[in-house]
Amino acid sequence: MRAGRIVTLAVLALLLAGAVAFAYFGLSEPGRPMSPEFFTALILGSLLSLIVGVGLMALLFYSHRKGYDEPPRLLPPP
Repeated sequence: MRAGRIVTLAVLALLLAGAVAFAYFGLSEPGRPMSPEFFTALILGSLLSLIVGVGLMALLFYSHRKGYDEPPRLLPPP
């Protein structure tokens, strides 16, 4: 393996270990339960983000199928 690939894998493994440690130590502490308003806002925000993402991807596929994102071509004079 080349050195760049090893460094990349080491950095990714370190980030994964940090995320797992944060999830274990930071999110397992007891505290106040979340309010229903928070859950409602979380669900609505997630659904809105999902709808916007799906809509933008649909527009992307539509424009690609219709040829709107093709490079312009110079038409020869008649």
